[in-house]
Amino acid sequence: VRMINDLLDLSKIEAGTVRLESKPFAIAELAETVVDNLQGLAREKEISLHAIMMNKTLLVRGDPDKLTQVLTNLIQNACKFTPASGEVRVEVTADESGLAHICVADTGCGIPPEETAHVFEKFYRGTSSHGEARGAGLGLAIAKHFVELHEGRIWVESMPGHGRRFYFTLPV
Repeated sequence: VRMINDLLDLSKIEAGTVRLESKPFAIAELAETVVDNLQGLAREKEISLHAIMMNKTLLVRGDPDKLTQVLTNLIQNACKFTPASGEVRVEVTADESGLAHICVADTGCGIPPEETAHVFEKFYRGTSSHGEARGAGLGLAIAKHFVELHEGRIWVESMPGHGRRFYFTLPV
């Protein structure tokens, strides 16, 4: 079902028919809700999942449903690639230039430098991950499109064996 929904989202994105239901909302509140909703997954994998909100009143203008989908994908991926007793953190901060910064960091396997440039491509599945952890390669491509529709930017910083940090920005 998730793969079918991802394919439908991707086809709407490529056709240019995705519509944002844009409104102002507190991004920290949305992030905390997503973290709370995924606590069961983290407990199942024996992973510590927590949120660090530097500015709980930080408002962004966007589509909460699409951004929930972005955060859910990033956190689920972080949990998938983090071993038991690992940690996943979601951090929300702001900078002086008027951008909200959202980071999903994990203590998982990391991504080799030659793969980081490709992780947001549709159907790309990293070769360094073990078979059962590999997905269809659609979630990060969709996340990238949704962030860019919000006039934001998304990227990853990672080294093998040192976890991953996925960042995205949104205008405040």
